[in-house]
Amino acid sequence: MGLSLANHDLIASGIRWIDYDKTTRIKIAGIDDQKYQIAADRARRLISQSDARQSLHNISVSDADATEFDIRCQLMSRFIVLDWDGVTDESGNETEFSSQKAETLLKGNVQFFAWVLEQATKVAIDKAKEIADAKKKPLSDSTGSESGAESRKRSRSSTKNLEA
Repeated sequence: MGLSLANHDLIASGIRWIDYDKTTRIKIAGIDDQKYQIAADRARRLISQSDARQSLHNISVSDADATEFDIRCQLMSRFIVLDWDGVTDESGNETEFSSQKAETLLKGNVQFFAWVLEQATKVAIDKAKEIADAKKKPLSDSTGSESGAESRKRSRSSTKNLEA
């Protein structure tokens, strides 16, 4: 699963294109995407509120209930899987991206779901690493000369040494 040079600019944003196979590539956001995290938190709270009305002696399930997997697929299709090239339908025709189609693919293919989750985690890790590396590097426009304040400080201390 190779990456192209175009990914360099996308990593800092937490998004990149990743090859799924030889003919398919998926545009994926990092698992740390703020909108995804907020939506996942809200979904957890809603499930907790709904479950709070249940009791162990009388657990009920309705056709309207969704599994955690279904909810994750819905959220990932909206906030993590952002686009694709090379995804085909049952007839082998390339299909245009939509979040609904992404949700169907995630729900219907657990291997793809797991792959997206793994790649989204890697994107988040790469983003954090790139940000940390950028913070460690000196400013590119710095010439290495002393700042004005540092230069004045040195000048004063050398004057004091001359006076002593």
